[in-house]
Amino acid sequence: MATNKKLIYDVGMHKGEDTEFYLQKGFHVVAFEANRELVQLCSEKFSAEIQQGKLIIVEGAIIDLDLDTDPTNPNILFYRNKNLSVWGTVDSNWAKRNEKLGTENEIIEVKKIDFKHCLQHYGIPYYLKIDIEGMDR
Repeated sequence: MATNKKLIYDVGMHKGEDTEFYLQKGFHVVAFEANRELVQLCSEKFSAEIQQGKLIIVEGAIIDLDLDTDPTNPNILFYRNKNLSVWGTVDSNWAKRNEKLGTENEIIEVKKIDFKHCLQHYGIPYYLKIDIEGMDR
């Protein structure tokens, strides 16, 4: 499968700052975000780009499916940080670290995302930005 020179993946979209930059440069973007509040925010912010087919937002958490302890469950626990939205994570150790630093988490369930399937479905991106707390590797 060849690289799509017009496609960028924004893994960990957050509030869409990077997504906006890539769109302004003329790229098509597939953006991934686990926090449904941020998905809603960006869906509204980028509604025109979504309608034009320039942006696809994938809601859920990318995890290592080889390490998935419950493959029958399509969801995973996500620690939504109530104080710093950028610190949301599926890694309980990161969530505990964040709490020791004075923040509070809300535990919600989010859909598991199979990244391999996304590569097959959307294509190989020209550039891949990854910023997902505790799961970057």
